[in-house]
Amino acid sequence: MKQTLFILLISISSIVSAQNVNIPDVAFKAYLVANNLINTNADAEIQITEANAFAGSINIGYNGAISDLTGIEEFTALTWLYCEGNQIGSIDISSLVNLVEFNCMANQLTSLNMANGNNANMTYFVAFNNPNLSCIEVDNAAWSTATWTGLVDATASFSKNCSTQPACADPANIYTFTHNNTTYEVVREMRSWDDAAACAVERGGFLVEINDPAEQMAVYNAIITGAGVSPNYTVVNNGGGIAYVWIGANDKSTEGAWLWDGDDNNNGTNFWTGQGSNGSGNGAAIGGAFTNWGGTSTGTAMEPDDYGTGQDCGAMALSGWPAGTTMLGIASEWNDIIGSSAIYYVIEYANTTSVNNQIDHENSIIIYPNPSNGLLTVKGNGIQKIEIYDITGRLINTTASNENKQIVNLSDNSKGIYFVKVTTTKGVEVTKVNIY
Repeated sequence: MKQTLFILLISISSIVSAQNVNIPDVAFKAYLVANNLINTNADAEIQITEANAFAGSINIGYNGAISDLTGIEEFTALTWLYCEGNQIGSIDISSLVNLVEFNCMANQLTSLNMANGNNANMTYFVAFNNPNLSCIEVDNAAWSTATWTGLVDATASFSKNCSTQPACADPANIYTFTHNNTTYEVVREMRSWDDAAACAVERGGFLVEINDPAEQMAVYNAIITGAGVSPNYTVVNNGGGIAYVWIGANDKSTEGAWLWDGDDNNNGTNFWTGQGSNGSGNGAAIGGAFTNWGGTSTGTAMEPDDYGTGQDCGAMALSGWPAGTTMLGIASEWNDIIGSSAIYYVIEYANTTSVNNQIDHENSIIIYPNPSNGLLTVKGNGIQKIEIYDITGRLINTTASNENKQIVNLSDNSKGIYFVKVTTTKGVEVTKVNIY
């Protein structure tokens, strides 16, 4: 009888214990227990039922002592999580399916799982100043890259499965830049055109499509100046003995029918037909499309020429060719080369209109001038609050507002990069500004 009672007591104790959320971090647990909106029975534990029922916000920003968020997974109805300025190494919010605001900047993150099925409905996300975070697991890598690039460190990328990273590109070999609100990556890894296109798709993008002179100049400058690619980092013998970088053009399906097909699905915009003057000489742009084939600078396109056959993929030259001359083209112009050539490549992502593109154009926020000497004008409909964060993620200024135009004075602050978070009746928008 005594033995039966003893076992029964152990069983009851185990059931009660199982009802409590496991929260090993003392500082995190202290915050939760002290919050009477969460700890509704005012005991020394957080029950799973209490965690599941809480639909509010958790703000442990700049606590400084928190290093483990184990237990957060039980807060499935949570809508806001602010945990910036701590020592947290890993966060998994995949079970927080109602989360709409998240800030984990200025931590020690090496792992971040944001794949909660609700990314597209999130109105605020910031995760920069986590220099050891290389991969962020998300619902859709292309969407997150287009929407959240600039809100994470340059060394971080987005993927549906970080356990496979780096699957096709090491973050250390990627240079990210933007032009006309579009994000690009120069990948300094040697791949064939097919493999480069496959990697671009895996990362949520496509090999770059160049549609105007400004984009052409931006991409070339990013390769040479931004990414620091040497004009002679390799030699492509079938392209005149010089170095190239892959772009998203090919005529693999039909010789002479050049498509922008950077995701390699045999379906894209036909922008050029035929060959340049070094080939059959019957080449022409279609519908006034922008082209920059070798020789364009002289007024006569010499390329593409399918020299020796099999030159079915487009690449941007890093010097004149044939090597030592500019007979067929100059640096930055395009050439058709054999697709199996192993060279660097440029990835483009879907266009985004702001750093955190989650407010429609009618209600979007305009901040100007940027760069600024310190006096910023914030303009938009339904502005409720303006918050300024420095590059470390520290909140340095908050302004409540019910005006559609507000002046923010940062002239007394140090020069550098700041983030302006604007809360409106429609959502939240974050913009990076440069104070000089």
